Order: sequence, then structure tokens, then C-alpha cells
Amino acid sequence: MRVTPLKDGSLWIEEPEKTSGFDMGNRALFIKTNGSGDLNQIFFVQGALAGSWQLNLTADGIHVHFQTARAIGRLWQLHYQNESAQISVTLFLDEKTPSAFERIEVSAGNNKSVNLEVSVKVYITAPPAPKGNFKDLVATFLPRIPAYSGYWGWGMGRWLRTPSPRHLRQTGEASLEASGRVAWKLDSSQPFTKCSIKNKTAKLNYSLQISAGQSKCLDLALGDANSLSKAGLLEQIPAALQNANDYAEWLAGQIDIEDPLLHSLYVAGLNASVSMFKEFPAGVKGLMAGPDYAFPPRIYFRDSYWTAQALMCPAPQLVRAHLLSLAAGVHADGQCPSGIFVKHLLQFWHAPANCNADWLPNHFDSPAFFILLLNDYLQATGDWELLTAVPQAINPRLGGPELTVGQFAHAAMDYLISQDCDGDGLIEKPYAANDWADNVRRSTWVAYDQSLYIAALKAYTGLCQHIEAGGSPKYYQGIAGMALEAMQRELWDDELGYLVNYRRPGFTEKNLSVDTLVALYFHLLNEPHTRSVIRAADFSLRANNNHSQPYGNYGLLCVFPPYSKAADLFDKSAHPYCYHNGADWPYWDGMVASILLERRDPAGLAVLSRWWVYGLKQGWLTPVEYYSPPYPVGGMLQGWSSMPAATLFRQLPVVKELLDEKTAK
Repeated sequence: MRVTPLKDGSLWIEEPEKTSGFDMGNRALFIKTNGSGDLNQIFFVQGALAGSWQLNLTADGIHVHFQTARAIGRLWQLHYQNESAQISVTLFLDEKTPSAFERIEVSAGNNKSVNLEVSVKVYITAPPAPKGNFKDLVATFLPRIPAYSGYWGWGMGRWLRTPSPRHLRQTGEASLEASGRVAWKLDSSQPFTKCSIKNKTAKLNYSLQISAGQSKCLDLALGDANSLSKAGLLEQIPAALQNANDYAEWLAGQIDIEDPLLHSLYVAGLNASVSMFKEFPAGVKGLMAGPDYAFPPRIYFRDSYWTAQALMCPAPQLVRAHLLSLAAGVHADGQCPSGIFVKHLLQFWHAPANCNADWLPNHFDSPAFFILLLNDYLQATGDWELLTAVPQAINPRLGGPELTVGQFAHAAMDYLISQDCDGDGLIEKPYAANDWADNVRRSTWVAYDQSLYIAALKAYTGLCQHIEAGGSPKYYQGIAGMALEAMQRELWDDELGYLVNYRRPGFTEKNLSVDTLVALYFHLLNEPHTRSVIRAADFSLRANNNHSQPYGNYGLLCVFPPYSKAADLFDKSAHPYCYHNGADWPYWDGMVASILLERRDPAGLAVLSRWWVYGLKQGWLTPVEYYSPPYPVGGMLQGWSSMPAATLFRQLPVVKELLDEKTAK
């Protein structure tokens, strides 16, 4: 298996069956594909698994193994050739339709006809309930009782079985339907030679006879039955394929860079962020985290901050729509959850009147990220009218004041200030895993959360004068100064030369955590301290410079050394070099690369691209969530892992200069 970035930003793959496949998304669904032409998963945006299908091709009795593939945006093209035939399979999506398309094209050579046998096995078997059938029942019915309505958001939502179809039936000589809680229709451009259905599996057979020198095509299209247009699925294919090709050209044209590796990094990142934008039922729009976080469908405060950065210039309208939806999840007192369920789920789940849409309540970094994303958008667009917009209530039955986006930002800022319980300038985080490191119980003074708090104060100082009764800039500026002084006093370690991870009475976690570098990203530290942190990170967090870790040059460690207090860790992060305990997270790579490239530090190029180089060698064709050599990789097509693309776009002149200097040497 070999993956080669091309100049147009696409990826060329040899032996594609050995890759992880290519995930794609549009505004209405996610799909997972592989190097055999299968659709491993079709997931509708409302939170429903349509199923999957498995493709098998036989040309003149010989099983077709695709030799090469091309991947970009919403296009996955597979190729096979022998002495008598050329076969290509293209899987694609358009921008908005809840439909997946597959085109199979075969051309016979000039001297011999070809018989192509096509088998498509369609599966609608529901995945097992994540925590078992009993907990699925508990999660279905218990939160319907008003006293327990918050249990979905506290995690029971993850216990629920993903909705899927129940029945399959043939509805025509070339069509199939699924019905039940999820309904869809599949149409094909050629009649079945055979269609057999057993329980939740259908086997569809087609036979194509291609004369010498001729070509034939078989189209397959599967679409949500509730969203089908009058034109029909097959009639959508020409426009959908053209839309997918136009989108690939749009991705490639958003940046001017000759380097194929960096061009492909940008295209993959921008596509990941665009793919996160979904249009849900009930008029809700926003940025999801990734296909592995598709059920229950939800949007996040923290993830979306980083996901939105790549969209800020080419598609700011998507960021605006997301902010309107996200603002509705801010509580009237300013508290924010990790994320929010999309509105239609409350009706679908028969939620009681007192149920809110919180997903993992009271996350400590969420209010800051809401303010920071709002500020970034306003600074980029000058769209100050957004501050007076009133978001659509998620659950109108809850009542409460009708606030504008600006007033929600004001509430979020004042809520953060209230977390400084003793007025010493430091916000006190509870002993809980309620920030990005959600497998680590960090408390009481956490450098990452304190830095975000200060950055939010500085951002809000510029916003408040545009918000009715938004407070005095001088007031928030004063609190920001006190908070920065307190952080430097209590969390800066002169001997180590960086901000310690966290400290509580009687214990200090002194490892260097990449998340503390948000203090540099938001320009909070003075120049000597900034240089000191960069030196420490270069030595400890860059794997190629850190010879104390055993896994070679795999990228950027998110902490080093691993956490010292086992009692503070659980789940995946309990293992050294796993998850929050030393894995590489590409969104942090993008942030650190931004810090370095802003200073014209050549190390920024390596930090920007090492994760992408490493991933392509593993056959990961989209930005991954996290990875480290001894453990399974995180989710594919992860939204916030588009952050390196945002950095590349913003720092493009510096990147070009550094590339020229590197070439000149």
C-alpha cells in the first residue's frame, strides 16, 4: 500500500484495499467506504443508520481487486485494469442530499467482449446496543420521567441503540426499499438478474455483457425515503456527480501552494471541516465532531472552535449558522455543556417538558470557547448584527428569558468569572473530567482552563461595547490582568520553564501538557516565558527530539512525561502514551504549528505536517482524531483535526518562505 499526494490536493492510492478506506460527509449524512467499493456505513443526519452494502465484481470469472484509487472531498474513485477490461467504481455525494451514489463503469478492449457479474449485499442489521439491551431499555424510558430527564445528557444517550430499518422488500425490477424506524429506497440503472432477501440481508445480482470496444455503466443510488425528490434517485446522479467534481475543484482552488503534501493536507482539512456542517430537522444547523460521534447527533462548543477555524475565510456563513445553534445551548446563567443534542431528538425520545439538550453538562472550557469563537467570527467578518440575533430555543417548554447571542456571551463571561470563588484571579475547576481531557480529573487550578479564561476575558473586552448592557471594557480588562498575574504566580514553574499542567492543594501535576500552549496561541505570556515554553515543548513534546519515549518520531505528544497520579486517570487515558496521556492530536499540532510559524520557526513546518505524513503511511486518508503507535487510532474525518489546514492557510507566506529556504539548502 502506498499513498501519494497529488498536485491538485487529491490522494493517489496503490493497493487501496489495505487502507482504512475513505470517509465522506455532506450536509445530510456521513458514509464510510473502503478499497473494495463497499459502503461500510450510511448514517443519516437525523441520527439513523441506514445500513451498509458490500460490492463484489467478477470479470470473466476473475474476482476484481482494485489496483489504484483516488480520494478527494466527496469523491472516492477505484480503478482496475487487465488485458481485456478497464473497470472503475466511483462513490460520491452531492452537497445536500441524504443520498449515496455509486457508479460502476466497465470498458472492454478492442479484441474481446467482457462479462461483468456484480453482486451487492445490502445489510440493515442494527448494531448492538452499546451497553447491552437492558441499559438500552433503561436509557429509553427512565429519562422520560421528569426527575431523571437529565440522564440522557449525563451519558445515557450513548446507551441507546442507533435507529435502523426493520424490513427489506423488492419494489421493482431494479429497486429495493427498507422500512421501519428508518426508511430508504435503493434504485439501480440495470434490472436485477436476481434479488434474494433473507431477514435483514438482501443480495442483488446484475450481469453486464460488454462487446469488444464498448462500455457500459451500472448506477446505484440509496436515499432517505422521507427526503426523495420527485425527480427520483437515478435522475439525480448526473448533477450529483458534477457537484462532487465541482466541490473537488473548489477545495483544490482555495489555496495557492505547489507542494503536493501540503496541498493535500489543506484539502483534506478543509473538507473535514466542511463535512461537519449538517442541516438537521427542525431548522437546526451546525458543526458535528465526526462520523464516530454521529449518534446521538450533537454539536460541541470545544470541538467546533477548532473545526470552524478552517471555515472562517472560505465559508464564514457556515460558522454563523453554527453559532446561532450553539448559542441556544448556553444556559441563562452562562453555564455551558460540552455540547448540545439537536432539537428534534427531544420529540423523538418523548422527552419530558423539563428536559434540556445538554450533552455532558457544565464543561469548564465551553463558555470560553463560545466567546472565543464568536469573537473570531466577528473579527473576521464584521457581522456585528449577529450579536442581536435571537437563537431558536431548543426546548421552548423550559421557558426562561429570550436572550440574544450577545447576551448569551455576556452570561457566559460572567459565569466564568463566578468560578473564581475566592477572588484571587484563579478559576477553580472541580475534581471532574469536564474539559477537553475528559479522561483526566484535573483540578483545582488548571493552566489550560485558566489560559482560556484569560483569553475569553480579553476577547470579551472588545465585544462588550457592542452588546446592550454588556458591561464595561475596563472592568473585564482589569479582571484579565489579575487572572494573568495569578496564573503566572501559581502555575508558572521557573525551574521547569513552563506552566505546570494543574495544581490542587497538596499535589501538582508537573508534566508539560500541549494544552497549556493555548497561552501562547492567544499571546498571553511575555517574550522570555514564551521562548522558554517553546524550548520545553521542542524538547519534550516533539517525538523526534524526545528520546525518553519509546515509539520514535510519531508526531507531537500531548503530554510528557505521562501523568503521575493514577487516581486522576480513567479509561483510555489511564495508559501511558494513549489518548490524553501522550497521543498525537492533529488539532493540537495545528495550534502549535501556528505558534511556531508566526515566529518564522522552521520547526513549524515539521509540526504542521508530521501527523499527516505518519497517517498516510498507515493508510489513513482523512484527518484522524488522535493516534499513538501502540494503540488503535481514533476516528476518521474528525472535524477539529482540520486545524492544521487553518494554520497553513493563515501562515501561507511564511510557509512558502521556509520551503524556499529549505530547497535552497
